[in-house]
Amino acid sequence: RGALVSGAFRDVTALRAAEAEREAARTVDVTTGLSNGVRLERHLQAACAEQGGVLVTLGLDRFKLVNEILGRAAGDRMLRAIGLALEQAAPLGSAIARLASDELAVLLPGTHNGLEILRVVSALEAAVESASLAHGMLVTSSLGVSVAPDDATEPDAWLHCAEIALRTAKRGGGNRVEYFAPALRTRIEAKTLLLQDVRRGLAADEFELHYQPICGVNGIARGFEGLMRWNHPDRGLLAPYHFMIAFDDPELAIGLGRKALEQSLAQMRSWGHAGLQYGYVALNLSSAQLAQETLAEEVGALLREYELEPHRLMLEVTESVYLDEGKERIARCLNDLRQIGVSFALDDFGTGYASLTHLKEFAIDRIKVDQTFVREIAQNAESRAIIRAVLWLGKALGMQVVAEGVETAEQLEFLMDVGCELVQGYYFARPMPARDAGAFCRQAPGQ
Repeated sequence: RGALVSGAFRDVTALRAAEAEREAARTVDVTTGLSNGVRLERHLQAACAEQGGVLVTLGLDRFKLVNEILGRAAGDRMLRAIGLALEQAAPLGSAIARLASDELAVLLPGTHNGLEILRVVSALEAAVESASLAHGMLVTSSLGVSVAPDDATEPDAWLHCAEIALRTAKRGGGNRVEYFAPALRTRIEAKTLLLQDVRRGLAADEFELHYQPICGVNGIARGFEGLMRWNHPDRGLLAPYHFMIAFDDPELAIGLGRKALEQSLAQMRSWGHAGLQYGYVALNLSSAQLAQETLAEEVGALLREYELEPHRLMLEVTESVYLDEGKERIARCLNDLRQIGVSFALDDFGTGYASLTHLKEFAIDRIKVDQTFVREIAQNAESRAIIRAVLWLGKALGMQVVAEGVETAEQLEFLMDVGCELVQGYYFARPMPARDAGAFCRQAPGQ
C-alpha cells in the first residue's frame, strides 16, 4: 500500500513539473527570462481589478545597431543584463516583461504620485544606460507612460495608451519620456485617417512627381530629382511633409515608391523621344523598399519595359536607412541593383551615424551635402569647413558631391570657390511639373 502512495506522489509531481514547463513556455521570454506579453496581460488584468497602476513601455533606441556592430549573441546578453537591471531599478512588486525584440514594459501596481513616477522613470532610464554600457555599447531608451484608471480601465486599452506614448517619444527622436494624454490618442486617430486617405489617393492616381534640377554651377541641368506631390481633391497640391508619415507604413511606402519609379521612367522615355538632354532622374529609396527581396528584379524589369539605360536612374538613400535595416540586407540589395547598372547617392550626408563607414561598405557614387550646412555658409565657419571636408573626401574617393539647398548667390559663390561642381536648390529652380522640367532642359545650349 505504501508503494502505491509513493508511486502516485511521483506521478503527480511529474505532472506538476510538466505543467510548470508548459506554463513557462507560454508566459516567459526565452532570451531574457522575463515575463512575456501573455503574463503581462494577466498582471494588467489584476491591476485593473484593484487600484490600477502605472504602465511604462520602454523602447531601446536603435538596438538593431547593437546587433549589427557587436553581433546577435552579444545583443542577447545585453538584453538579459538590461532586464535584470530593470528588475533591480523598479519598485518591489513591479512586473517586468519583454513585448518585442527591442521593447519592454514595467508595471507598477497601485497608486503613485507624479514625483514617484518621475523617480521610477529616471531610474529605469539610468538602468538601461548603465547595463548596456557595461556590455560594450551605450543604449538610450524611449519611454511611454500611462496611468490606470485615469487613461484606461481595461488591459488592452491601457497597453494601447502606453504604446501610443512610446511611439510619440520615438517620433520625437528617442531618448525621451512621453506621458499619455487624450491629445495623443486624437493624433493617432488623425494619423489613421491620413493613412486611409493616402491609400485612397494611390488607388485614384492622385500622386505625381515634380522635378527639381540638379545643376552645374552654370545653371544647366545635369539631372533631376523626382519629388512626390499629392493632387488632393479637397486640399490642393500637397508637398511631402503633409503625408510624410505614410512612409512609416511599409505597404504605403512601397506603393508610393513604385508609383515614383514608374512615373519617372515613363517621363524619361518621353523626354528621350522628344530629344531632350535630361541626364538622369534621382529618386529616394525608403527602408521598406530596401527590405524587398525582389526590388532589384522589379527595377530591372521596369527599365527594360521603358527601354531605358540603367545609368539614367539614380537611387538616393539616407543614413538613417542603414540603421532601420540590417547591414547585410542593405549590402545585398544595393549590390543586386548595382549589377543592373543603377547608381547611388547618399542623401543628407553628415546628419546621421557612421557616415564614413557607410561610404566604405556600400558602393556610393555620389554624396549630397545636407542643406543645413549650405544654409549656414554665410554665418557659420564650421559649416564652411564641413563642406570643404566633404568635397575633399568626395574627390579622394572618386565620388561626385552635390550641395543641396542653394538659395543665394553668396552660397553659390562660396561653393564655386571651394570646387563644388553640382548644386540643387531654389537659386536655380524649385521642384516643377514634368512639362516645366522639359522646358528647363530646352534652355541648355544645343537644345
